[in-house]
Amino acid sequence: MKTKMPEILSFISEEAVSRKMTSEEIAVHFGYDKHHFSRKFKEINGFSVAEFLSSLKVEKAIFELDEEKRILDLQERSGFESSGSFTNTLKKYTGSSPRAYKRK
Repeated sequence: MKTKMPEILSFISEEAVSRKMTSEEIAVHFGYDKHHFSRKFKEINGFSVAEFLSSLKVEKAIFELDEEKRILDLQERSGFESSGSFTNTLKKYTGSSPRAYKRK
């Protein structure tokens, strides 16, 4: 799996976020068992699949936050299922709520 990791990371960055794939769906896509995939992914990268997906979503949201007029539209486009999830994840990575971050 280690030799496939660049391909896996690229796939997650380019496809999985926009398609709202779960870690299980990503594992199946590459022919791995969900638990084995999750364990090896974290062992190799130092972070979980879920953490990587969240960081990619936050990066996308931050990039668009200054231009977006409605935070709700941005939350949906960035792949977050709820406004609470979006707010909590953005706070975790930036220390600010979406509204406070946008004001900066």
